[in-house]
Amino acid sequence: CTPPGGLVFDGFCGSGTTAAVAKKLGHRFITCDNSPDEVAVARRRLESVKEGDPIGQAPEARKATARSRKSQSAE
Repeated sequence: CTPPGGLVFDGFCGSGTTAAVAKKLGHRFITCDNSPDEVAVARRRLESVKEGDPIGQAPEARKATARSRKSQSAE
């Protein structure tokens, strides 16, 4: 558990899930990985995450859900 604005460290970032959740919750974070490919994946993911975004749904999934709802309401 991290206090509001607390610092989260993840030494094996992989796809960046821990950092993404930290960012969504308004925490500061430090993350790294020994694989340049994983760092690139995490960096792209973090660029699309905003503080306050809902937890549990990636931005791409939110867009797809919004499109689906919009097309259903048009029917």
